[in-house]
Amino acid sequence: MVTLGCLSHLQAQQSPSNAQIKTALDSYFNINIPNGFAGAVLVAKKGEILLSKGYGYANVSDKTPNTSNTVFDIGSNTKQITATAILKLVELQKLKLTDPLKAFFKDIPNDKANITIHQLLSHTSGLQTYSGSDFDMIAKADFLNQVFAYKLLSTPGSSYHYSNVGFSVLAIILEQVSGQDYEAFLNQYLFQPAGMKETGYLLPVWNTDLIAHGYRRGYQDIGNTITRYKDIGLSWHLKGNGGLNSTLNDLYKWYEALKNNTLISETSKQQLFEPYILESKTYNSYYGYGWSISETPRKTKVVSHSGANPAFYSDILYFVDEDVFVMYCANKRVPELEYLAWEFQKLIFDLNDTPKPVAKNKYAYIHNFIKSNTPENLSKLQDNFKQEFGTEIKDVNLLNRVGYYSLGTDLEHWVIPLLKLNVDLFPADGNLWDTLGEAHYELSQPKKAIEAFKKALSLKPETECGWCENSQKKLNMLLQN
Repeated sequence: MVTLGCLSHLQAQQSPSNAQIKTALDSYFNINIPNGFAGAVLVAKKGEILLSKGYGYANVSDKTPNTSNTVFDIGSNTKQITATAILKLVELQKLKLTDPLKAFFKDIPNDKANITIHQLLSHTSGLQTYSGSDFDMIAKADFLNQVFAYKLLSTPGSSYHYSNVGFSVLAIILEQVSGQDYEAFLNQYLFQPAGMKETGYLLPVWNTDLIAHGYRRGYQDIGNTITRYKDIGLSWHLKGNGGLNSTLNDLYKWYEALKNNTLISETSKQQLFEPYILESKTYNSYYGYGWSISETPRKTKVVSHSGANPAFYSDILYFVDEDVFVMYCANKRVPELEYLAWEFQKLIFDLNDTPKPVAKNKYAYIHNFIKSNTPENLSKLQDNFKQEFGTEIKDVNLLNRVGYYSLGTDLEHWVIPLLKLNVDLFPADGNLWDTLGEAHYELSQPKKAIEAFKKALSLKPETECGWCENSQKKLNMLLQN
């Protein structure tokens, strides 16, 4: 078995060989599979693929392995594709980056009339971040009415506010000026020229055995987004800003097509990678069009973006000056696996710069405990958890989420014991009492639900209360019956 210590024995040098990089990366990922790592990774350097491989399972119950052909939801990495499509429309002289929204939408409110295409692309429009759930179906007209009714977060062009809404508006504009459906346009002008056949929402004919299942909090199988699109359609809350599915192999073709100016001109490509607005003071990163731009410790340029939903996570890193491309897709959404690409990319440039190991998933640990125990053994949980992680349970969300997510499953008998333990551990947190009340409500236990909701409301903070509306609404309903 390879251990982290073995990595230090690899011959380190200023510029490691491609073979050394591959060995170091593969060892790192294999080491971390027992800690919950699952996904697929592609690393290419100067046109040569050093590693393209899957780890862990695409489907845990069937033990289907992840591979470089596995289909993942890439989340907000969709934005770089939408941005490229908009620049393609500019090249086709269908629109200009300076065009205001009033050129596309009649009766738009005055405060939003002069928002430009550039501002939508660079997250400087002032539009809100979200407008609704990814899978809440909404007509285009209703979506626009809702978006334009909201108060702006800032004066357009003045500051950065990440906006999924803005990119969905861009997709609507794309459809309007092109006369095509958003995905059909992507397919004709971007995916087909790049040779990409495994990327989209509904158009690709995927091998269903290759579509990854997503695991919320790293353990709860919630299926895949493609099936949901087929069942209920594609919501404007998501279209254009996230939710595309793809494979490592297709995304490498995407990188190659961008790099070689197959899809858009060099001038347009530079517009994608131009640092228009400060995104993060902490990381000194800027936002371009669908990409973040920052500088490495080596003083070289890197453009990147991440994408996430409750069950999938992805990162794309393109080290422009060094011609290194990194693609990472995970079908488990847990904090321990987010931004992992920024850890393992260190090995590409310096084998001595050992990345941190993946921390064990606490949510999966709790889930596995309740799968193998009865509620009568609940008293053992704290001691076992401390032995495993070296600390008692300190995260208020841990039992709250595992408990509530167990509703409607074969572990439903654990819901109340876990949530009651959580309010015992953190009695002053009103949100936890609200969750307990919600569980009692769902399990048709009205008296206990009333008690919990009353307790939640008694703990209302002086500032904004995230749970009070739900507690009050449910309490009123219960008291009327």
